[in-house]
Amino acid sequence: MNNLYIIISNLFYFSIAIIPFIIIHCIIFQEKMSKKKLIISIFSSIFIMPLIAITSGYITAFKQYDIIKDAFFIGNSALYILGYIGLIAINYFIFLIIKLKKEEKYKKQKSKFIIIFLILCIMIYLSIPTFLLCFSLSSKNINTQISTTKLALKLSTFPYTKGVLAFYTGMEIFALEDNKENIEESIKYSELCYKFLKTDSSKKDLLIHYLRGKKYEEALKIALELKDKNINVESELIQIYIELNKIDEALKVSNNPIKKAFIYRKIKDYDKAIENINKLNKHNVDLYLNRAIIYEEMGEKELAEQDIKKIKELRRGKK
Repeated sequence: MNNLYIIISNLFYFSIAIIPFIIIHCIIFQEKMSKKKLIISIFSSIFIMPLIAITSGYITAFKQYDIIKDAFFIGNSALYILGYIGLIAINYFIFLIIKLKKEEKYKKQKSKFIIIFLILCIMIYLSIPTFLLCFSLSSKNINTQISTTKLALKLSTFPYTKGVLAFYTGMEIFALEDNKENIEESIKYSELCYKFLKTDSSKKDLLIHYLRGKKYEEALKIALELKDKNINVESELIQIYIELNKIDEALKVSNNPIKKAFIYRKIKDYDKAIENINKLNKHNVDLYLNRAIIYEEMGEKELAEQDIKKIKELRRGKK
């Protein structure tokens, strides 16, 4: 379902970027070109656009998060729009200056000019949110980033774009100081992101925000839904069950000795924690690292130091 959604959304944004300007091109040049030349002109303009649209900055910006499967295509389409705006605008105004010398001809073209101007204004408006996001990502000031993405979200028209912008806004606020106001605001934008995107990745992002906000009941519901879809949420489920004091449920989540030891550490049952860690291979660094942590918590510093020495020996052996 997600793959189908991505394909449809790609086609949708591609159409938004291209079709209006094919119409504009035809309106401007239909009287001055043969049909053959008009078709060649349209196709040449379309194939020039990738050179304008594909920039390393955009590729870098939109490959950071798996949550946005076709966000690059949205940005690419927006750049198509502005690129084509520039191309059409230059062609059109040169056309006006050179070709339309007589006042009568200008009057005949006036209605076409108004139609084209209105279409361009609409297309510019549709592309603004994506470019505000690009500006936000390039800014080093977190407050500028947040205010810019919030503005972009308000101006955005399409649900998918709103979801992308809500995701980035939530992530930016997530990076702020860990206080109640910031946590609640980041959750609000993460909920908006899931509302518009409806993807498993956006749902997992919401789960992370709920955990940060200590909304464990809501987080549990999402974690169980993701687990049913075979998405790995073992660590999150264990954390939720521990916080809800459901230790038996936490122990059932995974058979991994490290994770079971972590649960027993949380309830200070150190003997069982060590018992589980000892199930690991004796040549596994994780055994001694995790056991050293347990010994530290128990106050057994000498035993912890022995395990740390063993880690150094094993790492030297690997070299």
